[in-house]
Amino acid sequence: MKNKIIYVLICTLIVATYTASASINLSKKSEIKKPNLFLNDDVPVWETGYSWTYNGEINLGDETIPLYLNLNELDIIITDDSGTYYKGIFGGDIDGEFVVEPSLPISIVIEELNGDIEFKQSNLGIKNVDIRIDGKPKIGETVLPIPAEATISISFNPEYALVDFPIFVGKDWIVPSSHISIDIYVKIFAIMDDTFEFEQDTGSIGLECLIKENVTAGGNTFYSYKITPIDGGSTRGFYYCPDVGNEVLVEYEPGDPFIELLATNYPTPHSPLKPDSPLGPINGEKGKTYTYTTKAIDPDNNQIKYGWDFDGDMFVDKWTDFFDSNDTVETTYTWKKMGSFQIRVKARDTTNKESVWSDPLTVSIPKNLIIQRPILRFLEKYPNLFPILRLLLTRLGL
Repeated sequence: MKNKIIYVLICTLIVATYTASASINLSKKSEIKKPNLFLNDDVPVWETGYSWTYNGEINLGDETIPLYLNLNELDIIITDDSGTYYKGIFGGDIDGEFVVEPSLPISIVIEELNGDIEFKQSNLGIKNVDIRIDGKPKIGETVLPIPAEATISISFNPEYALVDFPIFVGKDWIVPSSHISIDIYVKIFAIMDDTFEFEQDTGSIGLECLIKENVTAGGNTFYSYKITPIDGGSTRGFYYCPDVGNEVLVEYEPGDPFIELLATNYPTPHSPLKPDSPLGPINGEKGKTYTYTTKAIDPDNNQIKYGWDFDGDMFVDKWTDFFDSNDTVETTYTWKKMGSFQIRVKARDTTNKESVWSDPLTVSIPKNLIIQRPILRFLEKYPNLFPILRLLLTRLGL
């Protein structure tokens, strides 16, 4: 069972890093000399707050160990650009299923997938990936109402980079082998509680760039380098676009995974400007609905929709409809739990270009707010009782 779980979770890593296009190992470079038709494009510079949103479908594994994932909006967000590594987070609207133990059979229906990732700044090579999966176990065709979770820590030595910068048409290169160390923890309530360790080398692979062309992804057109395995055919590979500083499309033969860029806030003169910080109540109660407003300007005067993050995790919890540029828009939210939260909002125009996140608004949903009002009503009814307590509550702003 150990190897089966490891295989499935390695497939999950592909979702976070979209590097499965390099799955063909080729140790020999092509000896065909190809002309350099375009200027070099060097490694892009990422900054804190840059993000890329992907859609797609993952269908990996065989009949005994399938993995199915739907990426409705997978966000990759840079959270730290200091030092020699970019640190980022990934997650979003992801659902799917993978089989843990085919002989029983037991699978996990994925309800949430997110994690952290590190890229080396000099070549965008992946150094570390930490993945968290939450869901419910499925036995046969029955989904059980109990929790299931998996955490995976993966490290690459050396860093694993598919694109050899500077990139240009006519270039081919070998991606050197990297040693992968994987620590896995799987817990299914009352069914499984296991930890695994696994190590393996990726093997070297040969890639080449034969063309730079327009490619459509997420309803938009990107002028991109097409990178394919050497002698692996032209139907599989991925497209890297310098204008967005990242891959825009992962393309496979029929039946293999397919991932495309939906939106990005990588800076261009046509991206919406940073929205105003949200305005609205900064104190509230669990279970009550509150209204918040913002606005943003699109330099091309395109319409804008707004993605709201209400729990401070930098992932969109709610999208609005489209509105005219610079119109004040409002949305509502009902707090389902108590605590202190930072609300942010970003704008996306009709061409799927995004703004950076707004400055946050901190909202407090305190645990004791619900019981404050009955106390105050009692003191208002009996003003001469407990004068010291009343004075204390007044000074505390309660």
